[in-house]
Amino acid sequence: MRYTFAMVFAPWVTYKACYGYVIPVVASHMSGVVFQDESNVAVASGVAAVVAVNVVLAAYVISALREENTFGRFGEKRD
Repeated sequence: MRYTFAMVFAPWVTYKACYGYVIPVVASHMSGVVFQDESNVAVASGVAAVVAVNVVLAAYVISALREENTFGRFGEKRD
């Protein structure tokens, strides 16, 4: 259930944080005009949200691979 909540809130929080705080701070320190346009800020925030989703998916796959397999005969002990 925790991965379900993470899949919802991780990209949303990442997008809002990047859009409202991180990218404006980075843009103020950069001399370029890359983040001066509002659409570029939205695209960069969206990319950060996609990365957050991929991190959650990777964590889910890693935790699934670490679980013990107790299905079928593979998980049974043989004497």
